[in-house]
Amino acid sequence: MKYGPIVMLASLALVGCGGGSSVGTSELPYAPLDTLIVSDDAEELYRRAIYSSVASNSTHFLRGDRLVWEAGGQGPTRTTFNCDGYQCVESGFLRSSTRGWVPAESLLMLRRVNNVPRVVETSTDQASYSYHIYGGWMEQATFMSISYHFIGEDNPAAGNQYIYSVAMGISNGLNPDVSLDGTTWQGFVVGRDQTILNNLANAVTGEAYVTLNSVDSGLEADVWFTRLHNVEERLDDIRWSGLALQEGGFGRRDAENDWIAGQFFGDGHEEVAGVFERAGINGAFGGRKP
Repeated sequence: MKYGPIVMLASLALVGCGGGSSVGTSELPYAPLDTLIVSDDAEELYRRAIYSSVASNSTHFLRGDRLVWEAGGQGPTRTTFNCDGYQCVESGFLRSSTRGWVPAESLLMLRRVNNVPRVVETSTDQASYSYHIYGGWMEQATFMSISYHFIGEDNPAAGNQYIYSVAMGISNGLNPDVSLDGTTWQGFVVGRDQTILNNLANAVTGEAYVTLNSVDSGLEADVWFTRLHNVEERLDDIRWSGLALQEGGFGRRDAENDWIAGQFFGDGHEEVAGVFERAGINGAFGGRKP
């Protein structure tokens, strides 16, 4: 399956199951985070342990377009990745895959949204960069939004910023059964507002719903992002309807800056995750079957 943008990541991780509280809407990942942090040590240990399984055994890797702004705000320039299974190629020579991920000890585990665990990581290397990662972590798949800002007096890329989104997981590559007609996967969405060039202030989040509907040709997916907001304001809902399924995935690219790609994960299609860009938001989403 090839639907425009599909994915990779360089240094990150996420996952979740077990206990822990869940909230009906998603708070933005801004300090202070103490009220959002998971306090259940057993769940946190479980999340970190299950990540190694997802990262090591992923069969499908979705990477969204990378958008780069040069110092002074010029841009963005866009790089689209061509992916096949768990490997992606940029510009015909740079190959990357899920196999390069690192352990997730530095990620901060947050409370769930619609029973999907959240994680956030913010880190700064004073000589070269700062970055902010916000995403979701499930048993069969992970998804996240990444924002990098290059800094440092001796860094030739200082002032540049780029954002991109990823999703990955373990999929059998088969379409869900028609018996799942009308089923809705519930989760949340994370993204970046392209009008705000700040690693923290550009974060967007909300709730995500993916529903299967039966048509003459089989099943189609409808995607709905609602209760979207950034640090300053509520944003309009985003919807896609009638997305045809192929090999357990779905997607559409209507324009360079208007696309979606998703995949169902787990032998029983228990989870779904994907990447998208629309209405000035570049992001990722994921959810679980009730």
